[in-house]
Parts: sequence; structure tokens; C-alpha cells
Amino acid sequence: SAFEAQTSENKLYAERIFDDILMGEKVITHYLPLRMRGGKREEKGIDVWLALEAYELTVFKKFDVLVLVASDGDYVPLVRKLNTLGTRVMLLGWDFRYQDMNGRESVTRTSQELLEEVTYPVAMHELIENRLNKNDSVIANLFDKQDDNRLKFINKPVPEGIQRSRTLNMKSGYGFISFPPNNLFFHYEDVIDGNFNDIMDGDMVEFEIRRNERGEEVAYNVRKLEPGLQE
Repeated sequence: SAFEAQTSENKLYAERIFDDILMGEKVITHYLPLRMRGGKREEKGIDVWLALEAYELTVFKKFDVLVLVASDGDYVPLVRKLNTLGTRVMLLGWDFRYQDMNGRESVTRTSQELLEEVTYPVAMHELIENRLNKNDSVIANLFDKQDDNRLKFINKPVPEGIQRSRTLNMKSGYGFISFPPNNLFFHYEDVIDGNFNDIMDGDMVEFEIRRNERGEEVAYNVRKLEPGLQE
């Protein structure tokens, strides 16, 4: 669950949980490497990339409404451009406090200029924190909940023998295999008879299934099939 990811000391496992949640909701993730600037690690270029993706999708898919989850005023030109196309923009903004890498408390606030430019500004922090909406089903279903019964599946038999399926959402050092009802996690050390870096999204692979120390099903002995067997 997202709760486990938040509290986990295993960063790789935490990222795996969040990626799995996003994939389950059909969210396509994009990553850029962090760079050092002024002694701090920060992203560079992701805003431009997101803006270009949003504009391209709007043009080719002719969106009536585009939902932007952001707070940065740098997206104002994007909103104005989308408005010229006749596309309305809904902004989901959060104001929140957090601690940076040095333990200093900071505050993130949504740009007022951005709020004024969009068609439908939504202050998510107010919706969530407003006690009047506490029992609202829409608000209640916004977040992935901790599953206290997740261990009940530990005694469920693990599929035996060699399985076949396709990979998806390959990352640096790990990836996933489509295996309904869940996506199976595998680490680069679980790849045999080949190089992990040669496996791409959508490749057909053979694998076996076992349970990790948390009782979750994961893939191991993962082997990429030859080109003639990829269909």
C-alpha cells in the first residue's frame, strides 16, 4: 500500500509500491535524473517535458478538459496556450508543509497566478482537511488505503512451474511483469541467461513465482525469450 511505501526504509521497495499503484490506475510515469545545484539535489527539465506532453496530447486527442496536478507558476504559459485551443484546464493544487533533506521545514503553495488562469481551480488541501467532507465518498476514495488484511494471501498457493507474460514499466534495476490480478516485481539479480538491460517494456519473458519476506508474490529466474518467441 501507499502507507507501506511511506514508512518503508527500503527505498527500492517503496518506489516499487508507488509504481505498482500508478500502473494499476493506468498512469504513465516519466523520470529524469536529479542534478546537484547549490549543494542540493533537484529535478531539471521535468516541467518543460510535462508541458510539451500535455500540449501534444491536447492537440492530437482533442481534450475538452485537461487536469493539471501542479502548483508552479511556470505552467501559466501552458494554460494560456491550452485555452487558445478551446481546452479548459482543471487545476488540482496542494498547499503543504514538508521537511527538506537538511531537516528544515518548508511550505509549498500554489501559484496565485496559476489559480487565476485555469478554468476550474481546486484546492485539494481544503477539500481533504475540511471536516464537513470527511465522509464524502469522493474524498474518501482519493487515496490508496492501507490493507490490514494483506497477509491473508500468504497461505494462498503460489503458481508452480514456468510462467510466461510480458514486462511493463521497466526501471533502473527492477521492473514488473503483467500477471493478473497483480503485476509481479522482479530485481535485476533475478534475471538469468541474459542481461537485465536488454529487457524492454512489452518483452515476453519466462519466469517462476515465489513469495518474498513480506509474503508477496514476486518473479525470479526471469529469462527474456528469443525474438521468434516474442509473439
